[in-house]
Amino acid sequence: MLAGDKDTIVRSIIREKGKAPCLILYSDSQLEDHKHLCCSGLSIIGVDKTFNLCDMHVTVTCYKQMAVVMEKTKEPPIFMGPIYIHDNTDFDNFSNFFHHLRVKLIDADTEQLFFGTDEETGLVKSMKTAFPESGHILCIRHLKGNIKQRMIVDGIDKKDRESVLASIFGDQGLVRSDRSM
Repeated sequence: MLAGDKDTIVRSIIREKGKAPCLILYSDSQLEDHKHLCCSGLSIIGVDKTFNLCDMHVTVTCYKQMAVVMEKTKEPPIFMGPIYIHDNTDFDNFSNFFHHLRVKLIDADTEQLFFGTDEETGLVKSMKTAFPESGHILCIRHLKGNIKQRMIVDGIDKKDRESVLASIFGDQGLVRSDRSM
């Protein structure tokens, strides 16, 4: 099947001289969910890039599917959204993905759109360029990992690291606070 064939999830193949081809993959229903759930503020688009997947990277978007509730947790499940398979992680490369999504969401009001990411520079810059009116939040899991790694590098002993992480991310931690100071 070719990109653009009716039944394919391959929506774009990007070829540049000296680089591996990049693929943008999604179904019509994934894009419609982004329009109706994420652009309306009902769900955040999570964006995360894999590491060490051969010489290629896979950047996956995800969102909460609010039309469904899991029986055990009574929470909406997380669904996978558009996927980007690419060879490097610079601004230009990520821009291919986010500008493609921008074009596909051109008729959607993206004022209430929020992206949740780690602090990957090229990813965040390209996302903010394609969707300047959207919001950006940092993923708690990534923030915790970044803080933990920094404390290890700085030589902070394990007991103190655990105490700091608990005061920020624990059940009574700063990120669980329901008011600003």
